[in-house]
Amino acid sequence: MPTPKKIQEVELLTEKIQEAKGIFLTDFTGLTVEEITDLRARLRKENVMYRVTKNTLMKLALEKAGHSGKLDSFLEGPTGLAFGFEDPVSPAKILKDFAKEKQKLKLKASLIEGQVFGAEETEKLADLPSRQELQAQLLALLNAPATQLVRTLTGGMTKLLYALQAVKEKKEKEAA
Repeated sequence: MPTPKKIQEVELLTEKIQEAKGIFLTDFTGLTVEEITDLRARLRKENVMYRVTKNTLMKLALEKAGHSGKLDSFLEGPTGLAFGFEDPVSPAKILKDFAKEKQKLKLKASLIEGQVFGAEETEKLADLPSRQELQAQLLALLNAPATQLVRTLTGGMTKLLYALQAVKEKKEKEAA
């Protein structure tokens, strides 16, 4: 018989699954309390929630959220869940960097906008530029033609001004 606490946990997880743009499953075996606290702090800075819960409760929450069976094969053993609410890739970057540092955390899988990715694919996602970086690159590409046009137009004017200045200085020397 489900306890009120477990029912509440499933409801919370269901809500977070529906809100999240990306969900990342990790194996945190071997991490100390201090290391997990450090990981949570890093994730919190990027508006990512890290939670440890029972796999059966997560399976129920996934089912209620419409993702029945998608992550069941990865929900074995100790599982930590990172819910990314803004950028679906930023949690992967943080988790991958942390895993490199501590050598204990392992990425199991991810669920990004309904698509399941294994550990290797999730690590490849971490190597992609973030949404902000992509926007900056796009903006630079869009600005490049206008910037070049301004430089071309002002370049001729600048050369003309230098030539006129030289003529003026030459006439002043001749007059003196």
